[in-house]
Amino acid sequence: MLAEMDNQTLLKTIDAGENDHLEFKSTLRRNIKANQQGKDIELASMKTLVAFMNSEGGTLIVGVEDNGNILGTYLDNFPNEDKLLLHFNNLIKQHIGLALAKFITFKAFTLEDKTIIVADCRKADAPVYLRIKPGEEEFYIRVGPGSRGLSLSETVSYINSKGSLE
Repeated sequence: MLAEMDNQTLLKTIDAGENDHLEFKSTLRRNIKANQQGKDIELASMKTLVAFMNSEGGTLIVGVEDNGNILGTYLDNFPNEDKLLLHFNNLIKQHIGLALAKFITFKAFTLEDKTIIVADCRKADAPVYLRIKPGEEEFYIRVGPGSRGLSLSETVSYINSKGSLE
């Protein structure tokens, strides 16, 4: 999707709204309600990527509110687009892993003079876990327009029912 994505196509995608394969996040790291940076906000984006990779794939757009309003990533306070993308890449490395990064492509776009990140995920060929911290992992799938965490027994059943997730 990213290879042929232009601003007009992206605007139409946003206008269509969230669905099973499209998720919006207002910011990458700032909790708007608490007006402070929050690890939980960063993990929310990574959780969505993991859920897409464990399901049928999908697109995450950071800098867009749930209602489709283009907010941009300015609240995240990155000095420039390069630092924003580097941070996003580092989050993938830390919470998903470099070996699985091949299933994610992302880039920044400027819409209405606001920078957003668009990340496309392909379905992974093996289970993908979200690393919360060393020794703590969670498993997510997409259910309708949301990501759902599975318990250990649900995860085993899901993986067994899907084979290798292919």
